[in-house]
Amino acid sequence: MILTVTPNPMLDKTLHLEQFPHGQISRTDRVLNVAGGKGINVSRQLIYPGVESVATGFLGGRIGEIINALLEKEGIKRDFVQVEDTTRIGFTVLETSTGVQTSVFEPGHRVTQSEAKQLQGKVIGMLQRSPKGDRSVEWLVCSGTVPCEGMEDFYVAILRAARETGIPVVLDTYGAPLSLGVGERPFLVKPNVKEYVETFGSETGVETADWGERAAIAALARLRGFGATAAVITDGENPAYASYGEHIWRVTPSRFRCVNATGSGDAFIAGLLYGLTKSWDCESALRFAVASGAANARRWEVACSSMAEILSVASDVRMEQLR
Repeated sequence: MILTVTPNPMLDKTLHLEQFPHGQISRTDRVLNVAGGKGINVSRQLIYPGVESVATGFLGGRIGEIINALLEKEGIKRDFVQVEDTTRIGFTVLETSTGVQTSVFEPGHRVTQSEAKQLQGKVIGMLQRSPKGDRSVEWLVCSGTVPCEGMEDFYVAILRAARETGIPVVLDTYGAPLSLGVGERPFLVKPNVKEYVETFGSETGVETADWGERAAIAALARLRGFGATAAVITDGENPAYASYGEHIWRVTPSRFRCVNATGSGDAFIAGLLYGLTKSWDCESALRFAVASGAANARRWEVACSSMAEILSVASDVRMEQLR
């Protein structure tokens, strides 16, 4: 079973408008509500290849209840910690005549020290072996931002416990949670280019405009030097770069019309985990992961690409071993 941790979930509320004029009152007759959050997206995508997962994190207030009901409807197994504050809402206006999206996200909910420790304890408890010596969690995914100030080191205790129990971790975050968490030696870290530059750019001098093969290889070495066993840096429809063992790959998806890029990084992680749980070699798992992200970006719905959709683009993914 794969356990996904989403400290900062969100109710994604999308309003469809033919035109979105600024400074005017607009009305819509189509509103789509989706349970959002990076770890939640990973759990959703894992349903399609039939991989068992459980989603956990914080939920609070009426919005938390709505998210829980949406997850129930989707069949996503979950075990969230309830907090006193209300979970955030993210508003996206889709101008259907142009395809342009405009998003505004509320700030994350407040989390008390007691609530934070409760979730950490829940996750760490799920990582432990049973009295019979077995355990249900095979992989741990710590994904997304933390909801409020003072929680920058939230992932650290969880990552340390996972390392001590021998459970591989995928860490997908940025900023202080990434710079602090990578030192706990997760199996994989997976920022995108913007997130890497935001986290380490001031230390390395690299900027998004400078990104290319040379910068990517240096960034992968830096992430692995901090303690990660493997590292992947994605860049939307551009090539992803990956490092594991002595090897570095450049993985390029086929060209396609992007409908909605939201959740593509999460679909990538779900695809990679599917391959790893099937004991695929690195190249096959990376190919499937990139295909999963690309298939996600081709449709509006987030993290729900079928196996047929993923496999239809997997053969067009170009793999290049640079080292």
